[in-house]
Amino acid sequence: MTEYCLKNLTKFGKEFDDTLNTSNLNVKRTFLLTDYNTAKGVTTFLDTSKNGVFNYNPSLITGKTYYISSVVGEQLLNGTINFQSPQKCLLIACKPIRFLDAPTAASTPYAKVCGKVAQLNATSTNGIGKWVVVIKPTNATYQFLPNENDPNAQLSVSVKGTYVLRWIVTNGSCSDSSESILNIL
Repeated sequence: MTEYCLKNLTKFGKEFDDTLNTSNLNVKRTFLLTDYNTAKGVTTFLDTSKNGVFNYNPSLITGKTYYISSVVGEQLLNGTINFQSPQKCLLIACKPIRFLDAPTAASTPYAKVCGKVAQLNATSTNGIGKWVVVIKPTNATYQFLPNENDPNAQLSVSVKGTYVLRWIVTNGSCSDSSESILNIL
């Protein structure tokens, strides 16, 4: 399944390139966006496209599965496909997609800490967060208490110095991150 993040999304889908011969003048290809798997039967179409790329419509529901179908069939005089004649309409592909709310991540950008335990502070929306250490002093070991998924975890370190941490928030294939620099004295 293809997932699309809603952050700045204006178009979705892709231009399809397949080997089906549509050179017959009475045959046409179109792409359909539907909320039902058209391989199981024709349903209401939410949008159509000539090339498989659609404009995003905010009325589409996040987390719900939609389908992009490539359909080839008999072309009517008005240029559309004759969906009333199933023996002359051939479904080529049906691809599931869904839209996901884009996650957001925020963390304290910089902090000086006395001692070897630092209190972390992060927030997130639309996803699950995780702390990762990006840069640490040579030979330093560390532990997140109670765990790396707690936005307000404590970082316990073995060596004083500068640490760069990243708070990463994911929602399916969508992600956002925020970095924190800790100067542990």
